Amino acid sequence: VTLTPVAGVAGAASVAIVVSDGIHSNHTSFPLAVTPVAGCLLFEPFSYSNGAVVTNSGLLWANHSGTPGDCELVDGQLRLSSNRSEDVLAPLPGAPHEPGGGEVLYAAFRIKFLGTPRFTPEYFAHFFGAGSSRARVYASAAETWSGAFRLYVANGSATTSPHAAVLSTNTYYTVVLRHNLDLATTALWVSP
Repeated sequence: VTLTPVAGVAGAASVAIVVSDGIHSNHTSFPLAVTPVAGCLLFEPFSYSNGAVVTNSGLLWANHSGTPGDCELVDGQLRLSSNRSEDVLAPLPGAPHEPGGGEVLYAAFRIKFLGTPRFTPEYFAHFFGAGSSRARVYASAAETWSGAFRLYVANGSATTSPHAAVLSTNTYYTVVLRHNLDLATTALWVSP
């Protein structure tokens, strides 16, 4: 089977293949991701139906921990909440991505906090490899400003470094993350 994506279209889809000889049949399904440019390992517009991201993405995303189905898609957005425990991940092509290979991973995503997070920083995004989370992005309420929050970054532990900006709820921000695997360093930019 050869699958050829439509020119100029990127995203993810679930592919189901059924074969039959007229008597017996077999089937399989798998996620297929098409990226917009070479070198992009994952492009995720979350253009699936509303509901659980794991099932609605055709298993492109997988449950890593927490309650399955907690991580939901709503109108093309991945909705996260501190009262939901599911941590999901999508495998990156070319894995394993490990130190010693000279790789630098980048991620970019848009966030909008509908409410103020807790004062204790909690992570909501990360790379995962070799059994541990790397380049974790945390959020917590700003200490002195009501309705505001800060983002933090950690290389692989709970030791966080704050981003300088104080951010407002109900505002979209673009977050860019760079993780150098060899140096175990992470940088975070907000609306660069």
